[in-house]
Amino acid sequence: MSAADATIRRWLLRAEGTAVTATMLALVVVAAIALFVSGLPAAGSAALGVAVFVVFFALGTVIDVWAARRLDWSAAFAVLASYALRMALIALVGVALVNSGVLASSTWFGAGLGVATCVWVAGLFAGHLTGRWPIYDQAVA
Repeated sequence: MSAADATIRRWLLRAEGTAVTATMLALVVVAAIALFVSGLPAAGSAALGVAVFVVFFALGTVIDVWAARRLDWSAAFAVLASYALRMALIALVGVALVNSGVLASSTWFGAGLGVATCVWVAGLFAGHLTGRWPIYDQAVA
């Protein structure tokens, strides 16, 4: 493994960490807004929406790390396919929870999912834009 590979992996994990941190802050904000606007059951529904999103995307980090090790076209395809699969599974879980009657507020659940999605993507952008990505690799002597 070259120094550039190690640096790329480190900054990829930093970008994912930025996304997780931003999304956890969004959970607190959305739940607090739901609590003040609609009460405790709505806050729980909003927090559950964010939590469902975080679980699916945090588990997907395993695929992202695997892809960072491979650094070829199949790895990029695996990451894109896993994103599509994660979004489809989140939609299925969301519809199942809404139809089951478990949620106190499907509106706040959806708001939690939507905010988590936007904040996660913004966190990834912030992590990648502030990363120090190597542009060359020196041969080891």
